[in-house]
Amino acid sequence: MSLKARFLALAWQLRVAVMVIFAEALATSGVALYFLFGLVTDAKLVGALIALCAITAGTAAYLFFVSRQLVFRKRWARTAAIFWQLIQIAIAWNSFTGEITGYYFGGWLLSTAFIGLYFLLNKAVAEQTTEEIDRD
Repeated sequence: MSLKARFLALAWQLRVAVMVIFAEALATSGVALYFLFGLVTDAKLVGALIALCAITAGTAAYLFFVSRQLVFRKRWARTAAIFWQLIQIAIAWNSFTGEITGYYFGGWLLSTAFIGLYFLLNKAVAEQTTEEIDRD
């Protein structure tokens, strides 16, 4: 069964959760590209930018992998996605200081985290991600 067919066979709540996690992965990869662009154009903070590139690229890869494994209804992927949403709330909590862009950034993080948590903790999603044996 193809990945698209598996995705369409999911309950709509799990599809929304997968799309939210995938959107977060796309946004995180965009931030990683922004830091990579900063590394190429501005060589003042090379060590810090290399570390930021590595952390955000690793986080994006983690989120892409978790969203893919949610399509395969893995129980551990649901737990990993819930963990990421809680980490995202902690990051958003401290982003409401400073300039006005911090408020937009924090609002984006909080809204996607709460939407993701709502759908990940939904009963239909919990029932679809309770496979006992890892067949894939």
